[in-house]
Amino acid sequence: MERQAPPLVGRGQILERLRADLRRAAAGNGGATVVDGPVGIGKSRLLAEAVALADAFGLATATGRAGESDVLAPLTTLCGLLSPGVLACPTTDPLNAIGWYGELIEDRARERPLLIVLDDAHLADEVTALALRVLVPSARASGVHWLLARRPETARGHACDALQWLIDTGAARHEPLHPLTGGDIADLAAAILGARPDGRLSALAARSEGNPFLLEEMLATLPITVESGVAAATGDRPGGSFADAVDRRLGDLGEPTRRLLDAASVLGRPFTLHELALMVRRSPLEIVPEIGAALAAHVLVEHGAELSFRHDLIREALYERLPAAVRAALHREAAVTVRAEGRPPAEIAEHLILGGCGGEDHAVQTLRRAVAQTAPTAPSTAADLLLRVLALLDRHHRDRPSLTADAVRLLAAAGRSDEARELGTGALRSGMAPQDEAVVAGELAGALLLAGDHAAAVHHADRVLGRPGVTDTTRAELLATRACALVHIDTASAAARAAAAAIDLATRAGADGPLICATGVHADVLGIQGRLDEAVARARQAVDTADRAGGETRLRHPQLALAFALIAADRLTEAEAVGTLGRKEADHLGTLWSAPQWHAAAAELATAAGRLEEARAEARTGLRIAERLSLPATALRALLGRLALHQDDLAAAREHVRRARDETGPAAERLAWTRTLVKAEQGQWAEALRLASPLLSALPDRLGLLTHDPTAAARLVRIVRRAGGPGHLAEAAAKAARRLADHNPAIATYQGAAAHAEGLLRDDRDALRAAVHAYEHGERPLARALALEDAARAEQAAGNEARELLRRARGIYAAAAAHRDAARAGGTRHQAPDGWPSLTPAELRVARLVAQGMTNREVAAELVISRHTVDTHLRHSFAKLGVTSRVELTRQVLEHDQKAESRERVM
Repeated sequence: MERQAPPLVGRGQILERLRADLRRAAAGNGGATVVDGPVGIGKSRLLAEAVALADAFGLATATGRAGESDVLAPLTTLCGLLSPGVLACPTTDPLNAIGWYGELIEDRARERPLLIVLDDAHLADEVTALALRVLVPSARASGVHWLLARRPETARGHACDALQWLIDTGAARHEPLHPLTGGDIADLAAAILGARPDGRLSALAARSEGNPFLLEEMLATLPITVESGVAAATGDRPGGSFADAVDRRLGDLGEPTRRLLDAASVLGRPFTLHELALMVRRSPLEIVPEIGAALAAHVLVEHGAELSFRHDLIREALYERLPAAVRAALHREAAVTVRAEGRPPAEIAEHLILGGCGGEDHAVQTLRRAVAQTAPTAPSTAADLLLRVLALLDRHHRDRPSLTADAVRLLAAAGRSDEARELGTGALRSGMAPQDEAVVAGELAGALLLAGDHAAAVHHADRVLGRPGVTDTTRAELLATRACALVHIDTASAAARAAAAAIDLATRAGADGPLICATGVHADVLGIQGRLDEAVARARQAVDTADRAGGETRLRHPQLALAFALIAADRLTEAEAVGTLGRKEADHLGTLWSAPQWHAAAAELATAAGRLEEARAEARTGLRIAERLSLPATALRALLGRLALHQDDLAAAREHVRRARDETGPAAERLAWTRTLVKAEQGQWAEALRLASPLLSALPDRLGLLTHDPTAAARLVRIVRRAGGPGHLAEAAAKAARRLADHNPAIATYQGAAAHAEGLLRDDRDALRAAVHAYEHGERPLARALALEDAARAEQAAGNEARELLRRARGIYAAAAAHRDAARAGGTRHQAPDGWPSLTPAELRVARLVAQGMTNREVAAELVISRHTVDTHLRHSFAKLGVTSRVELTRQVLEHDQKAESRERVM
């Protein structure tokens, strides 16, 4: 018989706060609450009470608990929380799986407000931790409330970081659960015993230090008599520690049962009768009596076909008291058992490591399978497995170099660049064969590249490239990495030579992976040099190679390089088609790192096309994903700063450049350019020139800024002249624009950009009119509007009529929502509307589809945008309309449309 849970004592204040959270959830207002408290303090009991209250408030519930073994199997926690009774998630790709669960949550919340409860959330696996960062912020728009419990003293990890991030970004964190006080301890003891404790028993109860679970365990094992409604302890006073309580609870069990529980404690998760019998090498029928005794003593509990310890504290106490040799032996038996049961390789590897078998050949092979299975979705978890095995391996073990290289790569992929650097450099100092050294150096160079230490990446590639005994494939990988690093720290010509050398060697070696990487890098370099048709051709070669080779080469996403090259070449329709197909493939493959890049490409394209609201939404979405994944986002912040300037939000522009991380290479150029524009808009011309000086010095070797923003050369000329700078700097900007135009005679935009810069440099009205004419045949409306504006000012300075030129400029600016530019061109200052009129066309489309009852997934499919972008539009709609749920949004949409229809009938 299941024991009755003790009452909730001394938690009235936090319970009232949870009631308020549930009332808001019942009204359709989503959110999140994190409950803190040490082990045994009553978090689980509080969550159970919240679930009972949720039913009274009309909320549906989904409940789950993370376990220590969850970290070994990505998605385990999320699957256990949301999948009971439904089909298993059809994919293990992280973003796809998270999206699938997000749709499941939306579908459930549409039927009834939903409370999702996750106990011991700090133990969640790596992908579930990412899911919390993605799904919980979307809860407000979905009408879902998340209730998450954690132990605050737990060491840092993905789940702990995710929970803290949620708190930092708006999740409620109620006061931690504190130990019970004297009066509450007595009340809880009375409720458990059914009688008031006497003075002696109260003193014993106080030794629980206000921990409800420990108090319950103590009282359950004490000899107690009850007379006239008063409970008294008999016999000697027991020890008050939890270990003492566990020993007393097991005291009445036979030795075979205790040995069985020792074995179960090593499994570290819920287990079946068959698994436990296999581990102790007995038949399931033989151990049934002992299992029955453990159940009767409330040490074990049943969960369907599985068994588990009633509280993990009991399991931990049993496990910790095992002698080290016995514990290791039991882990080795557990490895045999879980392998026979078909458990994931990561779980088998965990037991082999804890059993001291990590350096044995069979253990290394099992580890490799575990890493191969885990790394695509949870690189940090896979890296931790490798680090633990490396700690057990002999220094000269033949597998050590390859395992080290794998660990360096995975640490870098997980954003743990400092650990990757330390591991890689330490391994290189230890001495190894040339090929092994080259492989480790290559992975270290790649890790340093991701960390932004481009000079160190080149150094480690160079130190092994010339050594004999290195295969051509490895050498090609090193050359490709070196070329990518040189893009950031050297001249474009040096990077181009390195990329060409990598392409040549990879082609001769038949190494598709390095070939795709090197070809993509060469496309980027050609773009920086302004050779845009060649850049597009090179990027197409990378895509063709990936399509031919298939397999893991597709994970490199060369379509990204092609999309950016097409945007720079003013082939926006083609770029949009490539972006749509590339994003679909990325969603299918589940490559996390590429998601912000695809949104960045969409934002760049929309900016070029003069669709600034769309660009801002895509850039915001990309930034949000990048920050959740701890990926670089400098270029996105730089773009958002430029967009904010166009839309007359100087404060937002300053904030974006303030929060952007300094980098090197193209991202640094874009950030420097946005900082320059912010100062120019504030009239701080000298400071703007100071910030622009490195950009001017890079011309004409690096023309990437001028393809990113075709008006940059003209703006640089204006900044130099307004700041009173030396004339040769302004001439350098104009000459660079002309060089770009000469490289690309068929691209009208760059012919216009060159004429624009030259017209400002020489006060040449004919050149400015030529710029307007050229821009009219290009794809960049904002560049055309700026040229119209400058041509108008030149005409006015000459005493000529220019109203028509300014009118045309204002029309372009207004259509693009470039409010600051429109005001500068003589329009009235834009007043940001409140409420319904403030919604952008894209936000309106999303709001109306949501009002029809569509989920984010359905809206995304209808509008051919990503679910993340839909979420961005909803967030801003909620903020602008002052609503907190989809129900309120729907009501406002219906009311607005009804009023609009009434006005139309009257008219």
